[in-house]
Amino acid sequence: MEVGIFNSFNKNSKLFELIEKEKPLWWRNIISDKELYIELRKDNYINVYYFGGCVAKIWFDKDIKAETHYKYLKQTDTNKIYVDCISELESKGELDKIKKRIKEVYLKEESNLKEKEIQGKLILSSKKKYIDSEFAYNKDNKLRFDLVSLENGEITYVELKLIGNQRLTSIKDKEIEIIIQMNKYSEFIQDYKDEIIPYYKKLLSVKKRLGIINSIPEIYRINPKPLLLIFNSYSELSKGKKDRINNIISNLENVNFDYTFIGNKI
Repeated sequence: MEVGIFNSFNKNSKLFELIEKEKPLWWRNIISDKELYIELRKDNYINVYYFGGCVAKIWFDKDIKAETHYKYLKQTDTNKIYVDCISELESKGELDKIKKRIKEVYLKEESNLKEKEIQGKLILSSKKKYIDSEFAYNKDNKLRFDLVSLENGEITYVELKLIGNQRLTSIKDKEIEIIIQMNKYSEFIQDYKDEIIPYYKKLLSVKKRLGIINSIPEIYRINPKPLLLIFNSYSELSKGKKDRINNIISNLENVNFDYTFIGNKI
């Protein structure tokens, strides 16, 4: 079966069945941690995140496997980038150490605010609203959506950008880059509108079985317009920053998608 597409998701995969049946300690530690969020992937594996940093990738291969980045375990004597972490997940103390290392390594790699940190805060503050993140679709051209929201029965694909992101103003092929990107998202929604709702109904049913969510929300429709979410991190508005905001707003006039600013008040 081709990977990375909707029909590769198997709600009865061995991984999901074993976790549901056995409810292992490491899984209970994960779902009880309010600072973590869990995403099921189309190719039947699981990602666990802490503010954008991947705590673990979990999959089935003869038995259940879990790996994390070697830097998050403070391992320096390995030639592998990703290393086994099942035993660490079985201890809340060791799990907390992985989270601490993500803060020290992943979230502080750059002095500036990280987009994935904002993404994580949005998800943790509205777990019922955001039903998926880092959604990737690999058929034809690979696309990756930052967030997928579900409100009032409507699915919306969401792209998150920090206000300083160059794509909001840079030009490629005589068009603003973010407009090119969002138009591709609109095309994806139109092309796969018949597959999106059945996929998320299956995914949410598995999340319920695994104890990730308490109830399965209804899905009635898909928003044909993706949403561009612009996070304004400016605490003070200099003339240059005001000009940038006005330039972004001007660039987004008459586009075929929705956009809104969040963060500090514009």
